[in-house]
Amino acid sequence: MSTKTEISAALTNLQVQNSTKTFNLSKQFAKRLLRIGTLNILYRRLDIPEEEFTQANFAGTPYMLFKRKSTNTFIKYFHSVSMGIIDALEKDYLKELYLYILKKDTKELQEKYNFKVKYNKDNEKSTDKSSDVKVATIEFLKAIANLSPKKFSSNDTEISVEFLFNDDVPKDYQPPNFENAKNPLYFDAEVQRVINLCDINTGFHKIKCYGSGLVFNDSKPNSVVSSRTDLHMDSDDIETVENQTEKSNADLSEARTVDEDNISIISTDINLTCPCVWDLDDVYQTTKCPRCFGFVHLACHGYLSAEDVDQQTFLCFHCTHRIDDEDYENLKLLMKLRIILFGIYTKRQFPIELLELGSMEERKFILSRLEILKIVGNDSFSDINYENLKEAIAQTFNTQNSQFFQ
Repeated sequence: MSTKTEISAALTNLQVQNSTKTFNLSKQFAKRLLRIGTLNILYRRLDIPEEEFTQANFAGTPYMLFKRKSTNTFIKYFHSVSMGIIDALEKDYLKELYLYILKKDTKELQEKYNFKVKYNKDNEKSTDKSSDVKVATIEFLKAIANLSPKKFSSNDTEISVEFLFNDDVPKDYQPPNFENAKNPLYFDAEVQRVINLCDINTGFHKIKCYGSGLVFNDSKPNSVVSSRTDLHMDSDDIETVENQTEKSNADLSEARTVDEDNISIISTDINLTCPCVWDLDDVYQTTKCPRCFGFVHLACHGYLSAEDVDQQTFLCFHCTHRIDDEDYENLKLLMKLRIILFGIYTKRQFPIELLELGSMEERKFILSRLEILKIVGNDSFSDINYENLKEAIAQTFNTQNSQFFQ
């Protein structure tokens, strides 16, 4: 393997066409795609001088390459990181790549980009079309090019890259220029809006990329960042962390696998992105937003079953609302009320355990609305008025505005 050739090479039409022919040809494409992806994110987000770049072109879509000989700190760092990307992909070890943009002095996370790689080594022949790979690749390049024009100051910014490996990776493996970190930077904080930048499948490699951070929270719902924009995520993309595993440059945790189906998926087994952020059981089915590919609870969005959802018109809450919308917080409270109502409706008893998930404000709101709706008795949650419950369901489900709060 010639890492020098890999580092200097641009993306070609031939490489994309060949990506669906064999696993090894797909691997060559994947290595180049991840390098170009990380490079162009750095170009869009940092104020690196323009003379440090050279423009390339894929199928009429421009993107940037770094010049090899440079004294720029970020460019030198990128070339070092590239060696690790190439080695980990070459060995089929890389599961996820995390690119962090941090404040230099406080280490505060400004943005995070997450590449996910899945392998299909047993696939002798791909059924995926190279034309689809080409379209998805163009979408990815355009999505990065359409990131917010806001750039971070190089003087005040630090970049960090971490790898998460597959389970069968040797314990002592370290890619070039990486080491096992004792203090992972893995970002598992508040729910934020996440942009889906990439979803490419050659039949041998499936590659996804997400971006998250405050700059995306300010994005308009219909921004042309990508045809798959504006995903509001909780923990897998931003992920729920479970079992510790060996990491390069950080001990990141093993992440849950994202289910690829479209609807009626159990919320505990998927990449849940619902803004309610409550861990609900199997009764609470989910649907996938056709714009952002985020999975959200049907009940939170006002549906009793998957059959009620019109997939031609449905968009999730965070593809239709900005954080500064007047009704934003009220509608999130309405989601919590719907959860409780749906729990009573399906289980025929009051879900105390769910009410306890709420904040003091949420509990107060829910209990006050239940009292107004006369669903439970004054003295006991076991005394449920199911006739009033039906009326409450009719009022609160399929309600997409704030009329319920007036």
